Amino acid sequence: MALLLCGLSMLPFESRGAAEDCAEALAPQRCQANLLGWRSCQDVADGKRRDCLSRYTPPLSCQRQRDAKRCEALVAAQASCEGMLGAQRRVCIDERLPAEACGRGAGCERPPGLPLAE
Repeated sequence: MALLLCGLSMLPFESRGAAEDCAEALAPQRCQANLLGWRSCQDVADGKRRDCLSRYTPPLSCQRQRDAKRCEALVAAQASCEGMLGAQRRVCIDERLPAEACGRGAGCERPPGLPLAE
């Protein structure tokens, strides 16, 4: 897992901020982004965690993202939801994100298989 590359274990990080957790990492910005994704998905079962992490881990830069507006909203939402973990954090983030553009009709606001709570 990417957090291990940052020098972090898979322990919950409730007491410290991402900057403190990643202070000694080789790539501190990447570590911080991965940590934010982990805080959002730490309660999701292994089989669905990859999808969750891809949805809730902010990129290092929104400049080259296909949907830069959504990317910037994810970064802001992650900051707004600091102190929350798991399902509570995902709900908080989802409430702050703009609706996703999709071409397949209704019901595409949330990717299938990502639970709010387990």
